Amino acid sequence: MLIHEEPLHGKACPAQVKCPQQQQDFPETHGDNAKGFLPPAPPVSSPSASNRALSVSPPSKGTQVEGRPFYDVIGLIMSTASPKDRRLMDIADKTWLNRSMPTLTFKYFYALCHDEPAVAACRSGEPGCIRDRHAVAILPCTHGYKFLTSKSVEGYRYMSSNFDFNYAIKVDADSLLDLDCLETSIENLPSKCHSFGMGLWRAGGDSKVFAGEHVSSQKYDNHAFLKDTGARAYPPYMTGWALIWSADVARFLGMGGVPGMPKWRNTWTIDDAAIGTFVLGLDICHLKLTCPVWTEQSGDDIERLWQILHDEDKIVKVGPDNKIAHYDGPFADDVPDMGDLYNLQARDLGHCSAFCSSNPACRSFEFSPSAGAKWDDPVKNCQIATGTNLAGAQWRDFSVYIRRK
Repeated sequence: MLIHEEPLHGKACPAQVKCPQQQQDFPETHGDNAKGFLPPAPPVSSPSASNRALSVSPPSKGTQVEGRPFYDVIGLIMSTASPKDRRLMDIADKTWLNRSMPTLTFKYFYALCHDEPAVAACRSGEPGCIRDRHAVAILPCTHGYKFLTSKSVEGYRYMSSNFDFNYAIKVDADSLLDLDCLETSIENLPSKCHSFGMGLWRAGGDSKVFAGEHVSSQKYDNHAFLKDTGARAYPPYMTGWALIWSADVARFLGMGGVPGMPKWRNTWTIDDAAIGTFVLGLDICHLKLTCPVWTEQSGDDIERLWQILHDEDKIVKVGPDNKIAHYDGPFADDVPDMGDLYNLQARDLGHCSAFCSSNPACRSFEFSPSAGAKWDDPVKNCQIATGTNLAGAQWRDFSVYIRRK
């Protein structure tokens, strides 16, 4: 039984089915050539369509699909056309999205809905029109927080219609992801986990379903989910700041609404939990993303973080006995919990202190000479925090520094 006519990359075609071309020769995209966004493949139903901002139009039943370019990793960046997000796009293009992965090919696109005012108000070719911005894909979704579920699904549908790939990243435009760490995580995937979701998984039943007039914020009102499922709490799901799917799961999510297939529900307002419910019955591994993710960042924050991560001149000088100017410490003590600002792997003590010194909200930081030595250690060696209350006992070999006012 064939559910979909699109063959998986590298898979053989059943003898009774005429396969489309499975692979084409494309320019090498490792190293510098992988930077930025190359013109995407046209929508499969319209080979002559513009290679600028693309709308998805999946093939109708029986249509032969031309060969699609292959990338190891496709990035779905959830964004809007607002001035704030446009700036975030510009900064992401030249910082973390501009960093190639030596052993993996990578391509990304920013997902926007076709009815967003700034998108609908302009036509391609007009000065400043978001439709002509590179790396933008215009999707047939409804703009707004309540409709993020359908936007996510359309994003997976777009990448599945236009590319062959092994892994799919979904990340918010105001986030920064360490691609070097991501590459290491992919290289060390458990052999048994051919199908997986990697991210910050919430335990089933841990998050309550809010519904009704007493909900403190309409943002969290999900009465449709409660009515449809009868569930008072959500099943396991990944938070949407940054997550990774194996390609088969991403394609599964993108099948909702293609010709001959039913649509996913679009009335559930918490998109992370909705996607978790869609994949609930799949036999997949729930993997932890141990790479640092900086989320809800401004454009200035991302630029600042990127400079500290990669600029040797940003390291703070460490004095005798590991003293650091403008800080009290080190103390053999602990500020409870992981850093509420950042939990990251720094090169050394001076590098760690630079993250705190550059952030006005930081009041303390902790550094360990041993934490994070293994790539999959969720506790990194540099903890950046807003708090200063000490526990009265040292945790592991972390030392605490308190920023002077």
